[in-house]
Amino acid sequence: MPWRDYILARLKSNGLVDEVAKRTAEAGVRPSTSASKAVVWAKFTKWLSVQELTLPIPMTAVVNFLGQLRTRAGDFISYGSFRLHKATVVNTLRLTKHLKDPSEADQQLLDHLTKTVAKESPDTARYSDTFNLDDLSAWLIEDLEESPYSSLRHSVKDHRATARRRAIITLKLHGLFRSSDCLQMQRGSLFDDLPSARLGSYWGPMVEKAGEPSFPDWVILRLTNTKTSGSVEHRVPSCPSEPALCPVLALYTYVSLAKKLVIAKYVDHVSSIWLGTTSSTDGGVKCFKPISTADPLAADTKAVMTSAGIDNVYKAHSLRSAAASALLDAGASELDVMAHARWSSSSVFRKFYARTKQKQLSVAAILAAKHSAPSAPDPPTSAPVPVESPALPTATPRVNTVGADGRTIKVPGSNWWDPGDGSPTIKIHCSLCWDLDDSTMIWCRKCNRHYHALHFESTSLVDIEKNHLDGWFCSRCST
Repeated sequence: MPWRDYILARLKSNGLVDEVAKRTAEAGVRPSTSASKAVVWAKFTKWLSVQELTLPIPMTAVVNFLGQLRTRAGDFISYGSFRLHKATVVNTLRLTKHLKDPSEADQQLLDHLTKTVAKESPDTARYSDTFNLDDLSAWLIEDLEESPYSSLRHSVKDHRATARRRAIITLKLHGLFRSSDCLQMQRGSLFDDLPSARLGSYWGPMVEKAGEPSFPDWVILRLTNTKTSGSVEHRVPSCPSEPALCPVLALYTYVSLAKKLVIAKYVDHVSSIWLGTTSSTDGGVKCFKPISTADPLAADTKAVMTSAGIDNVYKAHSLRSAAASALLDAGASELDVMAHARWSSSSVFRKFYARTKQKQLSVAAILAAKHSAPSAPDPPTSAPVPVESPALPTATPRVNTVGADGRTIKVPGSNWWDPGDGSPTIKIHCSLCWDLDDSTMIWCRKCNRHYHALHFESTSLVDIEKNHLDGWFCSRCST
């Protein structure tokens, strides 16, 4: 039985009325997530059939199912995929009362398997770097020069497609929207000639310029639902200095073309802004309908990226990472970027999206430092005082894996330090940002304070390595 049908049937058999059962089964589940969970549940039910097991089942059976999952290539599944399988199966069985009460030992088995998968197959970012947004913006400017907005006609399919692509790409560049976020943008009163109320999305005041077409100064976009923030409103300002990159002008042009089309009667102010580029029928009437999935919007994004000459390895979602990284490189704070783009986790943002420009290191730098180093070791010196930077760059490969005495160093987040004076042992952390992240660290030989190497201003990794191996003392202990 399909995943959603199974949940509904079980909830009804447990006494819930039809309406409540549907709300319980569908609450908070996005269509894309629902489809993924349905695939996982189908895989699980097939496994039950092969094992000749019937519901309800014990937790040990769930652990056996999760522990044998592999990819088509025969490798164990990634940690991210494992979490999806685990959440789908365990939560569904608990909701439908088909999971036998697990003992503490059973729960420990599941927790241990989860930690094992996290270590064996950790989540990794799809891209190690990002593309240059200058290529994209340059192409958008050239494209507008070749096909100005005034040349677009609503009766021409390619013109409607061009207007939608420009609106999508400029909105993503401004708001770092996902394709799924764009799908959730409500029509509101954007399509009304004389809006009587601000229902959902709406335009700001018109800007008049001599010799140029007028367009709104800003637009408020209401998103029905987002991945992390639920229903939100987003104010998008215009960019009159560069029309090719102005999201308000692009959206205003698209809406102006779409308003002239025959639109399905069921469409209201909460329907999506975006229409299909080809007509269909509704009640025997030929009309245009809002798109129902984010796939066309992702395809629009990818089409523009391809036309701009961006490497084909980068998919539509990589634009979000590229725009975020460009903002960080321009001096924006990490917290401001996260709030603007609705990221709720700094760890996810740093690991998967922040791709700021970094100094490229190579073995040549190590060899150059080795040949230029004096024959006799220098006495212990004090390195520069750590200076807090506005935003932490992404972690560099760890150096100092072996201490000056030849023993393996203790790394933050995984080792404990005993002060030796009767005080409790503490988890090693960076004494400047208090982050347990195990990226490059050096520590004072006297007080054992640890610091991320990236906090040392105007100091190369080679110098930091040398200071550490020579025996570094912090400013507090060297005075």
